[in-house]
Amino acid sequence: MIQAFNTLKAKAKIALMTILGERLLSLLEEDQVIFKWISNAFSDVWSWLENEGFTSDDFYQKYLKNQVVENIGAYQNNKAKREAFLSQLDILYFVCREIAIIRLIRKQRKASAPFPADIAETEDGDILLERIIETALKIMKDTTQEKTWQEQLINQLKKDFYTEDENEIGEPITREYFEEFL
Repeated sequence: MIQAFNTLKAKAKIALMTILGERLLSLLEEDQVIFKWISNAFSDVWSWLENEGFTSDDFYQKYLKNQVVENIGAYQNNKAKREAFLSQLDILYFVCREIAIIRLIRKQRKASAPFPADIAETEDGDILLERIIETALKIMKDTTQEKTWQEQLINQLKKDFYTEDENEIGEPITREYFEEFL
């Protein structure tokens, strides 16, 4: 499954991470401040996937720069919720970095992106995906159902958004694309 991730177009990778994040977000509903913050971020990601209406700097300033510091101590006493929360942060950092990379590709610049330090240190998508999948399998009640869902989702994305060119951005992708999998 992880190998398939590297063959997806950039927007499909972002969409996959976002839908996985939304699935884990249900575990954080009790804390409305954190739930709303992350939910709004995912909502903006879906919007960006359709119209590219903001930059990675905008996303970073709005959802990461101060928000992470304010909320990093959440769920210290609940391991499952803490793992779900940290997965959300991984996804937000990944999305921010990918938006910046897509902008660089569009501008056809070969220079490295001027990322803030915490974005520059974000792990590659395949590493994050593996960790998020493992977290979901540990946390979700029905691990067999979760694994089947993940495999179906990845296989469909691979059919619809396969590429051999790592710089291929891909067409807009909406949340509705994923409705049949939810």
